[in-house]
Amino acid sequence: MRAFVAAVSVAVLSVACVHLGDVSTNARERLLEVRFVSVPFERLDGLSSVWAYLDETAEPPGVHELYRRNGLRVGRVRRRDAARVREILRRDLGATISEAKPLRSYPRDRGMIRIGTGEESPVVTVHLDAGRSRTFDMSGRTLVLRVAFENVGVKQARISLVPLIMEQGMPDGAQRLDRLALSILCARGEMVLVAPDGIPREGLSPMFITAEGAATQVILVSVTSELD
Repeated sequence: MRAFVAAVSVAVLSVACVHLGDVSTNARERLLEVRFVSVPFERLDGLSSVWAYLDETAEPPGVHELYRRNGLRVGRVRRRDAARVREILRRDLGATISEAKPLRSYPRDRGMIRIGTGEESPVVTVHLDAGRSRTFDMSGRTLVLRVAFENVGVKQARISLVPLIMEQGMPDGAQRLDRLALSILCARGEMVLVAPDGIPREGLSPMFITAEGAATQVILVSVTSELD
């Protein structure tokens, strides 16, 4: 795997961010907007500048440590820091942001984000708790991040993330990685960020590599009230 990562000259790395808009309990419907932010692969080390703004508090306690063992960082970016994080991505890391791709979602419903397939990483070893691990042959499979949310009061929402390994063409046959399921309480204007922690070698992080350009790919998901 290290040789594979080192040999990728036009690799793409994925980072997931969930951005909250209005999460009042009066809205019947939400609008999830997915954006892909491309960062040049050679500037991957610059993601370390983001960690200072990352609150890794999540439920269940200690789940962020399990993500670290799988080569990933996950946490909340506070509203006051969101603009600075976007500035780091755009200016310091030379990122570009795609047009938003809307996903309709109802409270307690879910959106699916495709992360990568076996074309990028044929085999992955997922680190579980208590020193256990499981190796997956990713041939014909896709790593998907399921994003769900529910209202908590008027100004907050609980964002839940669950990685799934899905058989291509068989969405009902997905394998849930429940040990990596987590939830984070967020207020309006905050973000949940999931990003590889350095060069993607461990656990699930190699699945965040693609070969579609000399860039790293960041995923931003905005949650707003449906106005139509």
